[in-house]
Amino acid sequence: MDVEPSGNASNPLSPLEVENGTPRPLINSGAIVVSDILCRKLKSPKKELLKFIRKVANSSSIDYCPHIVKSEKETGFRNYVRATYLKFFDNIENDINEVIEPYFDLCYITMTCIELSIAFGNLRINGKPFLTQNQIL
Repeated sequence: MDVEPSGNASNPLSPLEVENGTPRPLINSGAIVVSDILCRKLKSPKKELLKFIRKVANSSSIDYCPHIVKSEKETGFRNYVRATYLKFFDNIENDINEVIEPYFDLCYITMTCIELSIAFGNLRINGKPFLTQNQIL
């Protein structure tokens, strides 16, 4: 649809500058900040997030899409610019390359609609999977 939750055209850079580097959730800048947080909190953010998603979706087949990740790493220059803006405004703590590397992986997780609905359905019921009822969040 080429429109982000912000209401702007897809992937705008101008809001970061106008809003003093404040990232918006559910679009690239917010995901880059999440990647920074994961890098700070986890020893292996890519592996640990994938393990968590597999757990909440009750599926071991969920994985990253290596073809899209490779393509994005080769052409995602605007995301490096976003990370630079975020770093300039002190909204990310880690080195830009440390943050952007897992960001590209984390953005391209492949799963079925059923896996997605199970994973996010668990968030809806206070972090208790309806399949096991073991508290996960």
